[in-house]
Amino acid sequence: MNSNSPKNRKIKSVRDDDDEYDLRSGINCRCFYCNLEGTYLSLGNLEHSCGNKFFACPCPKCRKIGSWARKGALRCVCGHSFYGDICHSCGDVFVCDESLFPGVFVHDKCGTQFTAMVCPSCKEIGHWDVSGRILHCKCGARFFATYCRCGKFASWPAEAVPGILVHASCGEQFYCDVCPCGDIVLWNKDAFPGMLSHKNCGAKFLALACPYCHKISHWNSFGHLRCLCGKQFKVTPEQSRK
Repeated sequence: MNSNSPKNRKIKSVRDDDDEYDLRSGINCRCFYCNLEGTYLSLGNLEHSCGNKFFACPCPKCRKIGSWARKGALRCVCGHSFYGDICHSCGDVFVCDESLFPGVFVHDKCGTQFTAMVCPSCKEIGHWDVSGRILHCKCGARFFATYCRCGKFASWPAEAVPGILVHASCGEQFYCDVCPCGDIVLWNKDAFPGMLSHKNCGAKFLALACPYCHKISHWNSFGHLRCLCGKQFKVTPEQSRK
């Protein structure tokens, strides 16, 4: 596994010029809290005359407009579960089936790529305009998320990188490290310790744990190495594979 290239899923906007949802003439929608109907010229985050704010969007299965307390993981009255959100780039409302969430998405209208998932710390749904990097939640949590070879999306604390990660769903083990280019990359477990290469940027570096402080560091080649802890040691290609 040389790279953690995301399996991007394209998501569609609910557009103002869609014949099914003519927002220009207004759409009737019930407030999630008082259940009274109102007419709105947009979807997404709305406010009813009762003073309550809610999120409105169409169900991707039955196509009916529904309302919920907030955006994120939603369930329609028809029984269908899906994910609804607002693009941070263009502001359009978009929906996709629950089976695609969490993951890395590409918005069909503006082309924005982002990661959408539940923060493992505060449990709030958020999305970030980056993938393959450490994600920072507004609650202060830092974590890394990517697709496993089994196809499922998973996350780990930022402190686990670099190191051997285990996917809880399938048991897959792999080595995860930060390439000098800044990308977080996955390699097969047996590639560590040793000389690693990142096919996207072409970088090559030696990754191994210091025999004294046990922290993982990078070097340009084998031979006499000096760790940040101040200790010096020698490593050959044969020794790194033991």
